[in-house]
Amino acid sequence: MWCQSNKMTTKVSVILFLCLIIWKENAVEANKNLPGNLITYGDSQYYIDDKFNHCWWEAWRHCKSLNMDLVSIETQAENNFLYQKLKERYGNGPEYSFWTAGAKEGNGWVWKNTNGFVNYFNWAPGQPDNAGLTRIEMRYNWAAGLRWYVRHEHFIGLHAVCEIGL
Repeated sequence: MWCQSNKMTTKVSVILFLCLIIWKENAVEANKNLPGNLITYGDSQYYIDDKFNHCWWEAWRHCKSLNMDLVSIETQAENNFLYQKLKERYGNGPEYSFWTAGAKEGNGWVWKNTNGFVNYFNWAPGQPDNAGLTRIEMRYNWAAGLRWYVRHEHFIGLHAVCEIGL
């Protein structure tokens, strides 16, 4: 009885097999577009793009074109890791500012790539300043660390850090 096959079981098996093949092909294709110099921390990889220099919406699209998302920093350890990587890259040079996936919604903050609430914050002193600004910028300063500021989504001039889960 266990070895008997009916037409319905066979059809379901074929459909599942085809879905698996399509999923695998899409996953392989997505990995082809990833940039080369990714850095790994925990279950994520990051791409620091200091050549990109535009508004939040363009940063969002830019990361999506790489099959990645704008970064969401969920722990102090993750923030510290990114700070150390930026410090290795830029040393004690000028400040660099990067878009994150953080956005204001109602009275709270969410990561737009997951729609999860922002539970960890690393605001700079005086931030958020409640000036009606709606996006989270992370700003690297070799002495002050990697602190967060609010910024208007249409402001042009920030770089992008993209993230993908492993």
